[in-house]
Amino acid sequence: MKAIRLSEFGLPQEVLKLEELPVPEPAADEVLIRLQARPINPSDIFQIMGLYGIKPKLPATAGVEAAGTIERIGADVTTLKPGQKVIPLKTGGTWQEYTAVKSTQVVAVPDAMSVETASMLIANPMSAYLMTRVVMKVEPGAWLVQSAAGSALGQMVIQLSKVYGFKTINIVRRREQFDELQALGADEMICSADEDIETRIKEITGGKGAPFAIDAVAGEVGTKMAAGLGPDGIMLIYGAMDRTGVTVNPGAMIFKEATVKGFWLTRWLSLAPPEQKQELFAAVVPLVMAGKITSPVAARYQLEDFREAVIHAQQAARGGKILLVND
Repeated sequence: MKAIRLSEFGLPQEVLKLEELPVPEPAADEVLIRLQARPINPSDIFQIMGLYGIKPKLPATAGVEAAGTIERIGADVTTLKPGQKVIPLKTGGTWQEYTAVKSTQVVAVPDAMSVETASMLIANPMSAYLMTRVVMKVEPGAWLVQSAAGSALGQMVIQLSKVYGFKTINIVRRREQFDELQALGADEMICSADEDIETRIKEITGGKGAPFAIDAVAGEVGTKMAAGLGPDGIMLIYGAMDRTGVTVNPGAMIFKEATVKGFWLTRWLSLAPPEQKQELFAAVVPLVMAGKITSPVAARYQLEDFREAVIHAQQAARGGKILLVND
């Protein structure tokens, strides 16, 4: 089978190689999945560069998120069957044609959901839902500030705001993004290139500051967002695209009793009991099936065209997800 591998960390287009590996044989408690679609997420790029929270043991197969169909099942597997559309819940190795996964680490998806949509079900929709609905419990009518608002996850937060009635302040780097996000339902926009983020947040909120914020950028953007929190405000940092830290004013944090903390979907999924994961899927899948949260696809590349795919995935203003697919 084809597999996209790395033996050293660095720029994906420089360190990744296409290799031939044997198709894995499923153990008694495993299923063999023929993977068919894999989104290239920022976390994939950072992991290949050695800049992510988890570093795979080298040499390794790249990729985290994917979906496909079950090819074979192990002798002890009774809850799944060949031909089912599924998502493997594993921490790596999805940029290949087949993978063997324990049946307890596999989630079946509705027949009506496409494999491509299923492949994008975990990282962005579930992170957006968990941060806004479970961790922060954003109330109807409340303001939520977000950076990287033009990203796939950022757009899903805007879509969720229309479903659950909260309001969004959306930070982007380019004013050209305003029209697209406002058409999606964004309430307010801030251009970080020519506006002061803290000042604008306070203007929009009538001087109160924001009760909720989520940040994918860190650096100066995250620092200004933290300064724009209101009393008892909470900010979740789920990314660090700027690759520099967030600085908080301790006096402001003390007297406002504001909170800045991290959020990592992988850790949440590893700690959540099975019933909580089931509740999460039960909440998110209908939203995706109904088209209330969507993830547009900008381009599809075959596995052998991975270099063009990872270069495309690193470009700004892609207009959607980049997928690695199989014929």
